[in-house]
Amino acid sequence: MEASSFHTSAGQFLKKYYEENLLNSLQFTYRFLASLANEAEHIATSMELKGMDYENAVVATWFRFAGVVELGSGYTNRMKDIL
Repeated sequence: MEASSFHTSAGQFLKKYYEENLLNSLQFTYRFLASLANEAEHIATSMELKGMDYENAVVATWFRFAGVVELGSGYTNRMKDIL
């Protein structure tokens, strides 16, 4: 059995988070985050990132806007809580 990558695990975690906290997740949805992460994967691949450099780039993208409900309302603290 192959181990999950960090960025895959991050996506699974955030999907569950958004499913359980739908009412608190109005600004940035899981679908938006997944789209950003997908683009990060394409960029990381085109830049030939490998190993942890690749994983870190994609995981950072997953969590960049995680937990944002309203911009300018202390959302960075909420992002830190989720991370």
